[in-house]
Amino acid sequence: MAKIKLLEDVQVVWWVETIQGKAEVDGEVVEFRYSENPKGVDCYIWDEESGRWTDEYDEKYDSIFNVCGSLEINKDSEAGEEFDSEDYE
Repeated sequence: MAKIKLLEDVQVVWWVETIQGKAEVDGEVVEFRYSENPKGVDCYIWDEESGRWTDEYDEKYDSIFNVCGSLEINKDSEAGEEFDSEDYE
């Protein structure tokens, strides 16, 4: 059995978090994914027609991702919460 002693504090050197949800945007139901890591952000909308996630989506969905980027929509968000996109532009 090896004895281990840390000689410095452990640090996070890489991370990635992807959240997924379903929201109503101006009366339209949309499924979204928001992924963030140290190199940037990726945003996706579920495309029913192709049955795939796409990053080629209408700009009207940017409002969801602006709120995600502000960390208001996050892994702890729950159904029923409401957001005004104007607060996050």
